[in-house]
Amino acid sequence: MKISQENLEKVRQANIGNILKKVKAGKVLSAHEQKLLDAQKEEKPEKATTKTRKVAQSMKQAHAFWGIPISIMKAAKAAGCDAFVEHRVHRDELLQWVKNHPETGKSTDDGSSAEELKRKKLHNEVALLQIKVAREDETVIDCGVAKAEWARCMAIVQEEARNLINDDDKYRIFCERIQARIGEE
Repeated sequence: MKISQENLEKVRQANIGNILKKVKAGKVLSAHEQKLLDAQKEEKPEKATTKTRKVAQSMKQAHAFWGIPISIMKAAKAAGCDAFVEHRVHRDELLQWVKNHPETGKSTDDGSSAEELKRKKLHNEVALLQIKVAREDETVIDCGVAKAEWARCMAIVQEEARNLINDDDKYRIFCERIQARIGEE
């Protein structure tokens, strides 16, 4: 049977807790217990950053860590999202659920009620969250990168047109027409 790294860490922390209780009670530590305690002193666990943390203890903490609006989390929890275990919020499961349920926050109301305004706000927050996730997953292209690539492609088109059109006057007219149609100067 394999024990997960998380469970091993829990066991190690429980052992350290028991050793500390033994010290407080004034009992003598064995060589093995002393070695475990010394190893604990030397280790300085790396603090998890908001990007690396995968579990938050509450919706409020999840909002602080990842910027996910609480209204989205409440709607997801109410709709049966499995990212909520006891009082904890699991980031990856929540983001996957939001990605798979784009209808979160949508409704068929006429838009005049306060409840409908809340739903619209929630829908907009979900859309913003999906954009944020897409940026993190690098599935969205930055506007500046897209413009640069477009300019590179247009330079290729113009170069190829120059090769096809030997007359400089016709080439100039061709480029002016292209630029007029696409709005580039």
